[in-house]
Amino acid sequence: MVSVKEEKKRIDYLLERDNVTDKQLDAVYQEALAGLQEVIGDFYINYSVDGTLNSVDLSRKVTRKDLELLRRQYAKLPDDMEIPESKRADVYVAQGNINLSGLLAGMIGLVMLAAALRSKKIVQRNRKTAVREEISYQSKNMGNLSKNKKRRFKRENKALSEPNYKPNGDVSYIPWQDRLLANSDQAVNRINIKVNKVINQGMTGQDVNGKLFPSSPTQSVNTNLRNEVTAIDYKLKRIARTEAARLEDEVTESRFKTEKVKWFDWVTEPGACKKCINLFYDGPYEVGAPDSPRIPDDSHPNCRCRRIPSDYVDDEDISSKALLAGMVSANSKSPKNEDSSDDEEFKFQTNEIKSAIIGLETSDGIMISNISKHLVERTIQRDRDVSTMIDALVNPLEISPTRYTDGKPSKRYCGAVTTVVINPDTGNVITTHPTRRNIRKRHGVYQDEDK
Repeated sequence: MVSVKEEKKRIDYLLERDNVTDKQLDAVYQEALAGLQEVIGDFYINYSVDGTLNSVDLSRKVTRKDLELLRRQYAKLPDDMEIPESKRADVYVAQGNINLSGLLAGMIGLVMLAAALRSKKIVQRNRKTAVREEISYQSKNMGNLSKNKKRRFKRENKALSEPNYKPNGDVSYIPWQDRLLANSDQAVNRINIKVNKVINQGMTGQDVNGKLFPSSPTQSVNTNLRNEVTAIDYKLKRIARTEAARLEDEVTESRFKTEKVKWFDWVTEPGACKKCINLFYDGPYEVGAPDSPRIPDDSHPNCRCRRIPSDYVDDEDISSKALLAGMVSANSKSPKNEDSSDDEEFKFQTNEIKSAIIGLETSDGIMISNISKHLVERTIQRDRDVSTMIDALVNPLEISPTRYTDGKPSKRYCGAVTTVVINPDTGNVITTHPTRRNIRKRHGVYQDEDK
């Protein structure tokens, strides 16, 4: 089983790989910025009157000579455009045939479309790399499975990198290609608005560099095109990183199911946000459960956290969080295991919990008969208040249906603060953890908490 330390090293490697992809996208949009500067500069030279470019002068129809500028930009597009991309190119060409103002807008659109198409290839290449490397990584960490099962695992997951693959079969998922093109469309609109704003005021040669392409992002903020290109570059980096993480998590989930992993822990990336730190604390999670978090849908875009099989198994065969979990550095050493039964605090907590909840009847009529050693350990580890456990059992927000793991039943009682898991057949309390935020939110007890 992979350790937290090993998974932390994996995260470090993935972040390095992301940085390589980021640099590739940076290069694309630096070239797009230079392309915009060239197009707008040439347009000013060709169509300014007495050193000024006015919107009135741009209302005339275009000539064949004018359209040569448009053809030059169109020729830079790849020959293998798909239908949505080809339609956008046609729109920009049609726009360029209206008048001089449309000609400039069409050329700007073609420059940005060319950048979007190059970015698309980079993102797709990154997705393929992510799937290939994750399959290899997970295969090495799989247990004593037959060669046939490992081959099947590799074969089934290769399809994840197909461009039109929808993660988890989610019909509401918006394909990354559509989001990429939509972001490009929005950038084109904002760029045209800024250019027209300067032209409407009478654009001079100094305005081209001073207002549209100033050297600093803080200069001429309302008309600075560098900021727009930087923004679209960032969005493309986010798509690349998020989609890679999504596919890697799909491979991880497939590995869990292939090995029949029951519970998993959340391992945080360096400098993790509060949301992911809370996801770490709320674990372990049941594999395949509807309320178990996935990356990135239950974390956030750009998330580089990971999921690993939980390495703690109590006497009810319910996995728990390793004491290191995701908060420990990859270079940290694991603390030595101590026999908690010899600890005075452990004995005190055991007696306190037993006296408080044994004999208690849950809201649906199950008598609590015993508690597990793991429950006490979790109570100490997370400084849980036994009163919140009682509230969950007697006054739950919701109760999960009985689930069976290797024939052993478990039932969750989700309280306003704490969730308690019991064996409904024996009345034994198995474990406890904080109630997930989505559950509290659903019942109106989520108030002013960090996301």
